[in-house]
Amino acid sequence: MTLRIILFFIFIININAETIDKMELEKKLNYILNLESLQRKEHLEQLSQNEIETLLSYVKYKYIQKDKNLESIFQIYEILSEQKAIVLSHKRLNNLLWVIGITLLLFSSYTSYIFIQQNKILKQIEKQSK
Repeated sequence: MTLRIILFFIFIININAETIDKMELEKKLNYILNLESLQRKEHLEQLSQNEIETLLSYVKYKYIQKDKNLESIFQIYEILSEQKAIVLSHKRLNNLLWVIGITLLLFSSYTSYIFIQQNKILKQIEKQSK
């Protein structure tokens, strides 16, 4: 009997927590939607990864319930966003590779110059000592 009562209270607390979370998410979403575009971008950039995932899941859940066709649109948007991120990361890696290559070239050129100058100085010292 006591086990049933405990489970009942846990169930009620869980339902109440979910309702509060949905209400908080709805408030956050409305707040973000009412901001101007520049402020919205700044606000979204300040959110943590967990908050972003939670808010995105809620937006999907909310709008897919209204229109089932939005599910495919959200899926297409996610795929395109991932592709855009992959292309951007490839460009960054390619630029990093160029920087590393140029740095290596400059370092090896400088090292070669130092060895050549050191060799010239050593030959001059040998001539002067003879």
